Amino acid sequence: MPKFPDLCGVKHMRHPPNTDGKQRYILSPDYKAIYLFGDPVTSVISLFRRFSFKSICTQLDVDSCRCPDNMRLDEYALKGEDILGLKAHFDSWAKCNQDERSYPIMLLRYDGLWESLGDVFDFVGLNKDKIDSFPEKQDRVSKDYSIDEDTLKLLKDTYSDLTDDIAGYPLVKII
Repeated sequence: MPKFPDLCGVKHMRHPPNTDGKQRYILSPDYKAIYLFGDPVTSVISLFRRFSFKSICTQLDVDSCRCPDNMRLDEYALKGEDILGLKAHFDSWAKCNQDERSYPIMLLRYDGLWESLGDVFDFVGLNKDKIDSFPEKQDRVSKDYSIDEDTLKLLKDTYSDLTDDIAGYPLVKII
């Protein structure tokens, strides 16, 4: 599957465009956003598997003072806090009021992406005849990434509130 670099800086934005009090982006009248989210523990494991901690912090716009260059996943888990700000990131997108923006946002759970392709294609205005050209679902590599049970438990404890919050969302919701 091809990788799509974040050339314009919107792939990991902490807030939906133009909702943080700053008009940084000129958005077309038909602008739409899709916020893809999933299990935070799996996400953290995936990020650490693919990137250095410093790189993760840069992508997610986390205060660099909190991001030592070579923090490992087990060290992160021992901190017992959401240093990456995933809860705030999720809340800023999923709980963004309509009056703060001029465009719709599709909230899309990663685990329901393939089952919801019809909704996604409708939302962005693509012909559903093209659904068959969408890449097939593959198991996430982070599911098989081996980490010790203590680290996994610490991560689950750290992200339990966010995990519970996410569990309350449907596979697809347009706000």
